[in-house]
Amino acid sequence: TVIAVRDDLTSTGHIDQLGALVGRDGKIRSAIGSIPSTDRESPDRRTYYNFRLGKLRLRPSDQQTPPGLTRFLYETISPEYEVLTILDPCAGQKAMTKPWRGRRVVSFEIEAGRDFFLCPKLIECDLVLCNPPFSQDGECSTGYQPERFLRKIVEVVPRHTPIVLITPMGMRLHQEKRSKRWRWLRDEAPPITSIISLPRDAFPSVDYHVEILLFDMPRLKPHYFLSDRYL
Repeated sequence: TVIAVRDDLTSTGHIDQLGALVGRDGKIRSAIGSIPSTDRESPDRRTYYNFRLGKLRLRPSDQQTPPGLTRFLYETISPEYEVLTILDPCAGQKAMTKPWRGRRVVSFEIEAGRDFFLCPKLIECDLVLCNPPFSQDGECSTGYQPERFLRKIVEVVPRHTPIVLITPMGMRLHQEKRSKRWRWLRDEAPPITSIISLPRDAFPSVDYHVEILLFDMPRLKPHYFLSDRYL
């Protein structure tokens, strides 16, 4: 956006037309930079222009769950819990439920016209698998879509339903004493019974730490490190 506006101002003489700029490191770099028109005009809001790589990349919010990670969840949960029906509130390409063959899946996907936040008041299921968008356009940096999805999940599923939530670590940790999210997670939300720690690059193009929170699954270990065979 900045480059597009600057190009327009430069072309009309509103700002100086400089051929090169000197950075703080003393290196001289071209002052001319433009995004290819085919990229700049792309209506697909799921992508963004990565200036370092010089090409479009998928937004972190729309990253599909890696196959190894979904396999780990299946192999960890299925031996301990009988699962006949799964709720997937933001299904995407249905990566989360692929290992769970033979199960009934109640899925929602806003891109397909099925908005989870307009779902029925009660959804009977044995497990919730949720990889929500981490943020949305226009949302402030302190807002967390995973919290919004979790609150809605808790409203519509029976009490003590096991829940899997993929989320930035900040949803759990980036809080203050007066934070409403802190108090809701501590006092009202289902108990976090397991945490799955992931390497920072577990999701391509996501440049911050992501973890998996498991709610109401006391039969599992309290903490897991994702092993190499799932990476």
